[in-house]
Amino acid sequence: MKLTTQGVSSHGSVPMMEHNAVVKMAKVINGLAKYRPQIVLTPETKNLLQTVTRIDGLDDEVNQDNVDYILGKLHDRTIVPYLTAITRMTISPDVIHGGVKTNIVPDSCEAQIDIRILPGKTGSTCLMN
Repeated sequence: MKLTTQGVSSHGSVPMMEHNAVVKMAKVINGLAKYRPQIVLTPETKNLLQTVTRIDGLDDEVNQDNVDYILGKLHDRTIVPYLTAITRMTISPDVIHGGVKTNIVPDSCEAQIDIRILPGKTGSTCLMN
């Protein structure tokens, strides 16, 4: 996904931060960083998590409300990012372009966001919490 913010160009010696497209994009990226996608447990994912939990010696019964708690208890920390990613949509702002010169307030900024949704979901259903 590409996001674009617009601002008003001016000389860098008289910046008006509310018009700076990069500052506007920073607010958008910060909002994405704070967003917590809904946890979704497909039967296959629940079975996998339950198996990993048992192998790790934990007695917890996996359900949608305790996924993060269980992931926090797992001893093998290398598997946690993978298990986290298969239980919710992931959002990663990866490329940002803004401005053309150091002394010019940028009038536009573009961010490329990597969004991965779970099988069976659509963009609109992923955003509902």
